[in-house]
Amino acid sequence: MNPLNPQATATIQQLGGILGPGDPDAARLTGLRMVYAMVQREAAMLSYLDLFRLFAVAIVLVSPLVMLMKRGGPPAKADMAAH
Repeated sequence: MNPLNPQATATIQQLGGILGPGDPDAARLTGLRMVYAMVQREAAMLSYLDLFRLFAVAIVLVSPLVMLMKRGGPPAKADMAAH
């Protein structure tokens, strides 16, 4: 976000204008808070997407290891004298 960007400035003014006429500094601050919240939501969504891709790749890479596992034999009989 760059304060010299006309689109960003217009968005902040529009979001701040939701409060109606009043203190322009408070409206600008409210607009900045709303833009900050939008940026945080977008960053969280992108991080979840990155983690989803990471886990998908990890599963694809680890799943062939299942073929290398040995099948277990029958369970060993427990000695009944222990009870």
